[in-house]
Amino acid sequence: MLEGIRTNLMVRMANRRVAAWKWKRHVGPRIEQIMEKNKLEAGYCIPTLSGDMKYQVTNMHRGQFAVDLATKTCSCKRWDLCGLLCPHAINCILRRKHDPYSYVDEWYKREPYLK
Repeated sequence: MLEGIRTNLMVRMANRRVAAWKWKRHVGPRIEQIMEKNKLEAGYCIPTLSGDMKYQVTNMHRGQFAVDLATKTCSCKRWDLCGLLCPHAINCILRRKHDPYSYVDEWYKREPYLK
């Protein structure tokens, strides 16, 4: 039974490695789906520059948040906890005309996934 489980895991990991080379971006399709959902929610945020890379973001539904792009933190703690951008951070990054995918934690990108 253990040998069967080991074989199934080995095949599954090999299939995922092959699929990773077909990703459209440098992050996986599930992460891309989460990012696109957060981009839509970012439309409800209004960022105000409060420093070099710091913003105060007013969300129409949930109050105010502090975003620091230099340290990759947001006061909602979503970005800090999982490494994926929250809508507040995405809005600030788009305001600076940068690519939000470059701010995603390295663990979600193709190269570490293949390792």
